[in-house]
Amino acid sequence: MSNSSDGIMLGLFTIFLLGLALVFGSGMVKSVVPSAANLLQSGPPATGSSIVGSPTVSAQFIDQMLCKYGSSSVCGTGADLYSLGQQYNIDSAFALAIFWNESNFGRAGTAQSTHSLGNLRCIDGYACQGGYAAFNSWQDGYRAFYKLISGPYYVGSGLTTPEAIMPKYAPSGDGNSPSHYIYVVNSAVSLWRSGKAEVPA
Repeated sequence: MSNSSDGIMLGLFTIFLLGLALVFGSGMVKSVVPSAANLLQSGPPATGSSIVGSPTVSAQFIDQMLCKYGSSSVCGTGADLYSLGQQYNIDSAFALAIFWNESNFGRAGTAQSTHSLGNLRCIDGYACQGGYAAFNSWQDGYRAFYKLISGPYYVGSGLTTPEAIMPKYAPSGDGNSPSHYIYVVNSAVSLWRSGKAEVPA
């Protein structure tokens, strides 16, 4: 009797293992078990004043704005700004608004040579130029910006709106006007989310 029970148990266990191999091997659990890549993909579009969520403007719209108002060196990088926004789950309209306020899309100030959309202060692992991080490409600068904003210093600390972010990002102690910065960012994002390819006055 015991040999028969052992044989049945071994048979059931073998069927169970084959079933697991079939389910996991076929990819049937991809929607159940998140992969690292799935965790990096953005969620629903950002709404209201939140910057968290997938882009609320298209890659084509971003490129249209960059080519129309920005430096010739940023024209053609809209898809990168868009896809990195998706990857870091930060609305690319917010990044675009920061880019506009900081350097008129790479036309003014230190960003012309540092390739930093947000005029980020020096960061370990990157060159430092006059107190600002300098990147080899606009794409590297975009990535560093999204990484900073989505990380523990801002979104990770619950700062998810321009009203919460700007006083820390551009403090008055550095000669900034956080209230004006908030106004410009919110005005730009509102224009762009409504499909208007213009910059705030």
